[in-house]
Amino acid sequence: MPNGKHEEFNEDCSACLQDFSTKTTRTSIDRNYSYNDDDINAISDYLGIAWEPSKTVSFGFSVPYLGFIWNLTDLTVAVPDRKKVKYMAAIEEWERKPTHALLEVQQLHGKLLHIMLVAIPHIVNFDDPVISSWKVVEQGTFSTDARATRNTK
Repeated sequence: MPNGKHEEFNEDCSACLQDFSTKTTRTSIDRNYSYNDDDINAISDYLGIAWEPSKTVSFGFSVPYLGFIWNLTDLTVAVPDRKKVKYMAAIEEWERKPTHALLEVQQLHGKLLHIMLVAIPHIVNFDDPVISSWKVVEQGTFSTDARATRNTK
């Protein structure tokens, strides 16, 4: 607090869960749940919270989030095909030019960083003796020098 004193708030902020399943029309899938997008939109409208309809993603077991496809059934994360095509085109364009402006370097670097954690397990053989000998020198930096054993934890 501005006066340097601590205050304790003990209000009971709990509330009973509400079943909205009869408030709006339902698809056959939505009938299994107590609320759907229409219910969320109605409450948001009542509270004055604006949503961008084009950004809404319907409930499902496979949904886009942070530019990846998250499959909750298979417990997988994938790069969407349209993004693969876009990134491959960026790499092909990069390879056609002998030199690059800083902005081009930054743009390609950003794209590759974004997909790295999804793509790396599919393109790198972690059983390979060379790769398994890599040591973390500092966060995000790897060395194949066996003497580089500094622990960065």
